[in-house]
Amino acid sequence: MQANPAGYAELARLGIGRVPAVTVGDRAAHGWNPPAYAALLGIPYSAATKLAPTELAKRLDIILDATQGLIRGVPDQHMDWRPPERDRTLRNLGYHVFRLSLAFVDGMDLGEFPESWLLDQAPADLRDGPAIARYGALVRGRVSGWFEGASPGEFERVIKVYYGPQSGHDLLERTTWHAAQHLRQLYALAERLGAPQRASASLQRASGRCAALRVLPLGTRRRRGAPADSRGRAAGHYERIKQRALSTFELIPDAEFEEELARMRHAAARETTPTPVFEAIDLLVLRRHTT
Repeated sequence: MQANPAGYAELARLGIGRVPAVTVGDRAAHGWNPPAYAALLGIPYSAATKLAPTELAKRLDIILDATQGLIRGVPDQHMDWRPPERDRTLRNLGYHVFRLSLAFVDGMDLGEFPESWLLDQAPADLRDGPAIARYGALVRGRVSGWFEGASPGEFERVIKVYYGPQSGHDLLERTTWHAAQHLRQLYALAERLGAPQRASASLQRASGRCAALRVLPLGTRRRRGAPADSRGRAAGHYERIKQRALSTFELIPDAEFEEELARMRHAAARETTPTPVFEAIDLLVLRRHTT
């Protein structure tokens, strides 16, 4: 979104202050809300089976552990580096992974989750990778302690999240994949800066702790803005999905993956005209064109 100012303008026009969101014309669905997305697009939706809170908690800790190991090894001269596609330093990105995880616990305790928590920047005294990693250790302790004391009923409570009411279970699910996505970004940026060995070791250690969390290749992803070609059609999208090339972490069972793959195969077989496919974006805007 930071590379697409027009997208923010479109959100502001619809009264939405922050991603994620999906818009179609003058209608919008704000927040992580797949049923609302489906209703907006007029397509059927069948919710996937969610992992239990205990499993999500385990995976979140794995992600935080991997982030600690990765950010600890980033050289000082790279901590304030900003990639050209996003105005966020490595220091703030590493801090953000831990801050958003702490925000989950704070939100569960207070019953509300304001968006301002996700805008916090790394304090001035957390200047290098080891300092961010130490902060991460404190967050991991706070988060793991909260999970130890949480009863099953905690996750049924409804939390007032900035994009709409969410159950504790739903908020935990979003927090887990949110942290995983930023860990993927840290890994990719570490590779770009020439430090793939330390990053890879950190992720492989995480993979060893959880067999269902596997590191997948990043190199086959098409960058936003790449020339449109046959890969932008459903058939091409299906071929990439089949190779699991659009994800960094596989967090679904093989049976569920095959079921979704069959749906994509069916859609590809029925397609007759190219349909734009947008990858790795925070905002998806669909417009109906008439000829």
